[in-house]
Amino acid sequence: AVTTGAYRAVEFIKANIKLEGATKASVSDSKKVVEICTQYAQKGMFNIFLTVFFATLGFAFVEPYFFIGYLVSIALFGLYQAIFMANAGGAWDNAKKIVEVELKAKGTPLHDATVVARMRAAGALIVGKTNMHEIGINITGLNPHHGCTRNPYNDRYHTGASSSGSGTAVAAGLVPVAIGADGGGSIRIPAALCGLVGIKSTFGRVSEHGAFPLCWSLGYLGPIATNVRDTARAWAIMAGQDAHDVNTADKPEISLDESAPASLAGIRLGIYRPWFEHATADVVQHTDRLLQQLVARGATLHDVEIPELDAQRIAHIVSITSEMTTSMERHYAEHRRDFGLDVRVNLALARSFGARDYLTAQRIRTKAQALWARALSDVDAIITPTTGQTAPAIDERSLPDGNSDLSMSLRVMRFCQPANLTGHPAITIPAGYDHNRLPIGLQAIGRPWGERLLFRIAAMAEQIVERRAPTRWHPVLDA
Repeated sequence: AVTTGAYRAVEFIKANIKLEGATKASVSDSKKVVEICTQYAQKGMFNIFLTVFFATLGFAFVEPYFFIGYLVSIALFGLYQAIFMANAGGAWDNAKKIVEVELKAKGTPLHDATVVARMRAAGALIVGKTNMHEIGINITGLNPHHGCTRNPYNDRYHTGASSSGSGTAVAAGLVPVAIGADGGGSIRIPAALCGLVGIKSTFGRVSEHGAFPLCWSLGYLGPIATNVRDTARAWAIMAGQDAHDVNTADKPEISLDESAPASLAGIRLGIYRPWFEHATADVVQHTDRLLQQLVARGATLHDVEIPELDAQRIAHIVSITSEMTTSMERHYAEHRRDFGLDVRVNLALARSFGARDYLTAQRIRTKAQALWARALSDVDAIITPTTGQTAPAIDERSLPDGNSDLSMSLRVMRFCQPANLTGHPAITIPAGYDHNRLPIGLQAIGRPWGERLLFRIAAMAEQIVERRAPTRWHPVLDA
């Protein structure tokens, strides 16, 4: 009956409510939909009541002990009612899903993701969902379905992706903190290109429960914020064990030191110079300058070697695109033509990878974890630029269909991929601006569970670097 009511509600909506351009229904229309669903639910309940009541009453007359039999039958009826009511919530959930699917307008999920639930519990006001690159498969933020997310520092440039809307919302002052997801730099890239702080945790530190399982062995949820303190506080709220995510079990407790560091004395920073310099001149200049200033604040700098970085980048690409293709398979079969052209191209390329390629990538991952453990054995963190270049310019010709520039994507991602592959924590910190006044980010990659030290390094960097407001600046909290 509830299901029938849901379909009747859909018919009413299609016949009487104009959906084009509407963001929400009117109060009267909403009440009418609820009335239809409730009417059919009550009708079903009344039919059940009549059937069970007369059946139990007849059973009572047949029994030799009238009152005992009647009481037993009433008890059975009560039990049946209890079971029915226990399942009523599920029936209403199904009705909600029917309405959503029939109208092809998904509402909010029935349950918050763990990171969202924890932020709400801490007092955060969730104001909305932002744009992103379609299925997170590229680094620009150009979404042909919902528009191109533009950089608040210069709206002719991209924000970076795939958490592009999160980066723009924070950089423009609309919110102090946003949640992002990072499979190959998708928190750190928009944070770096928008002059913000963003952190990708150690694998298993932050619950993935409630997030779409797009790239389950490489994806991480985490915060993007204007400053280190807000990032650290949001991260501490999101992080920790979660019964819904087995990867978070038996992990070290969260600890945070919010005091401003007086120096970095005793902190050993590593640099692999051939890799560090594999970026544009502006990026190398500003990140190297900040690194030297961190050394002047007490840190010591040490050369390290990280072999086989190209193999690690390839293993990451094979792993993430294979997992994305697998997770999207059921949607792609039905909605292939609904995807943007760039997504279809990238998924088609990913389908060329076989099981042997994926298994080889996992063997490279295991070796990479050992190589990074060795590189970090004598230093506390390894410093790199966050991206190989600043924000790429928007090609207006690509707005209708998207674009797929793999060489540019790999250039932007090159310093972010290894931490996703190995599971090490990594943070991006503003490091200055290029000749176009576009932000540059510096990245610190730490040992597993070493987020606290990364925040300390970031807090010191924050004391050093000059920060500039973007040209598109709308500080809602200051209003």
